[in-house]
Amino acid sequence: MIERFYRKLISRLPVPPDISIPIHLTAQTAIASTLSVVVRWSSALTFATVTGVVWFGAPPEALWMCAPAVWADRTSVTYQRIRRT
Repeated sequence: MIERFYRKLISRLPVPPDISIPIHLTAQTAIASTLSVVVRWSSALTFATVTGVVWFGAPPEALWMCAPAVWADRTSVTYQRIRRT
């Protein structure tokens, strides 16, 4: 009796497909070289501020002014280049 009730309950649910979408594999080749560069905006801001203070005579207080932005910033730019043979 319980099994009949279970079958009726299950028959009302949508049936999952038996066939899934095939994934086409791309031709794999050997990797000749990989270049990955990550630049954080906070690093660029620190470099620009220190350069301004040392070379261009900006006031040293500029380092204290950019410190909160440097500590809080987590954004970055990523460049990746993969060369295959």
